[in-house]
Amino acid sequence: SKDLKIENCRSENLSNILKEFHKRIIIPLYIPVLMLTSLLLIIKSKESVHYFKYRFLIFMFGILTIIISEMTLRFVGNSFLNNIALLTIPLFLILILYLLFYFKFTFADNYK
Repeated sequence: SKDLKIENCRSENLSNILKEFHKRIIIPLYIPVLMLTSLLLIIKSKESVHYFKYRFLIFMFGILTIIISEMTLRFVGNSFLNNIALLTIPLFLILILYLLFYFKFTFADNYK
């Protein structure tokens, strides 16, 4: 029988392993961010004067989110704190967007 040597799990390949981990675990966290971003359209009425500008800003925020999600892959490295910071970006965006919806719809009756 042959000796099987796994070349991918060596310490020299740690950077590639971290990038692959980021690609498979962290990047999919941007999907809920994009879904919540598109749901921002239900907050404002179509009859609003600035609805076209609002829709354009939401579109640009979605594009920016996709660009940021792909750019973070270049910043993955051996620094633990840097990798944790990259993990918190999508989690922070999800939290902010969720809280925006929560407060908008929970206290909507108070603003009428």
